[in-house]
Parts: sequence; C-alpha cells; structure tokens
Amino acid sequence: MKISDFILDLQEFVMSINARKRIQFLLEHIHIKDSDIILDVGGNTGKITEGYSRNCKEAVVLEPKQKVVEYGRTHRPRIRFVQGEAENIPFPEGYFDKIITSFSFHHFLNQNRSLEEMKRVLKLNGILIIVESDPTTSKGKGLKFCETLLRTGAKFYKPLKLKEKVEGYGLHVVSVNPAPIGYFLTAIKEHR
Repeated sequence: MKISDFILDLQEFVMSINARKRIQFLLEHIHIKDSDIILDVGGNTGKITEGYSRNCKEAVVLEPKQKVVEYGRTHRPRIRFVQGEAENIPFPEGYFDKIITSFSFHHFLNQNRSLEEMKRVLKLNGILIIVESDPTTSKGKGLKFCETLLRTGAKFYKPLKLKEKVEGYGLHVVSVNPAPIGYFLTAIKEHR
C-alpha cells in the first residue's frame, strides 16, 4: 500500500466518525429528486456525497487533488469524479439542478469567481446549498484557529455576510439556518 493511499484511507475513517450526522442533515435539507443532476464542489473522496445522492440521476464530485479523484473513482464508481477547481468548473452553462458545497467554501481560493462559476453551471431555478462553519460559535472558532495554524488561507463568513455575498452574485437566498454542524444557506438561480 502506498503512503498516499494510507493517508486517504485514514481520512475516510476520520470522515466516517461524523459522516452519519452530516449525511442525515443533508438528506433532510436538500430534497433530492430522481431527476436531479448534482454537483458537490470540493466533495473530497465522495464519502458524504454518496450518502445523500443515492436517488439522483447523476452525482458529480469536483475535487482539485488528483490522488483524491483517483481514490474516489476507485471506491465510488457510481459517482462521477472530475479534477478541477471551483473557480473554473469544467461543465456547460445550466448543467446542474443542485450544487452543494459542504464545508468547502472557506477553502476556495477565489470565492468571488467560485460563486460566478457555480451560478453559471446551475440551471434556471436550480438550487445552491452552502454548508459552512459559523466563525462566531465555539466550533467555528476552533476550526478557524486550526486553519490559521495550518496556514490554509481559509476565509470564513458569518451567516448574514455570506448571504450578502451570495446575493451580490444575483442568486436569491431563500434561507440561512443555523444547524448543529454549522449553518446552511440555500439560494436559487432565478430569471432576472
């Protein structure tokens, strides 16, 4: 076994510890239809994606790390894995019914460009769901501290600030709700 495979297996194990809660939460709030084409931006190995996307037409994970993409393809053949970044999504305009980014948005290098791209590939009346950590809570402060310590360049938003940011890109935010795992924002791409 290669060291990189060992690290990814370990990462999968750690994700499994909290995966059930996250998957249940996403299932309750995403409302997947069998006709949905879903994009999980920054979906890593697809562990969480697999749990909430079982009944959709197509599930795609966009992930920047090639090794993670290869791991996902090997372990989750039902999910389509694409190497790429949120700032340049390699899909045509209006391709996806739903786009989910679960605890990934704070890692996007250019969050503004990422929002433009997610809006571009979202169908009219499509739904964008961003699940994030609230930097004002104790869990959020802890995560922010770790990200700062590791110098990841992560940028967190308070819920209402993220709402303003998303609306600034022409998406209609229908809700911003606190949750045990952080908060989730739901927005719709409306015709304007």
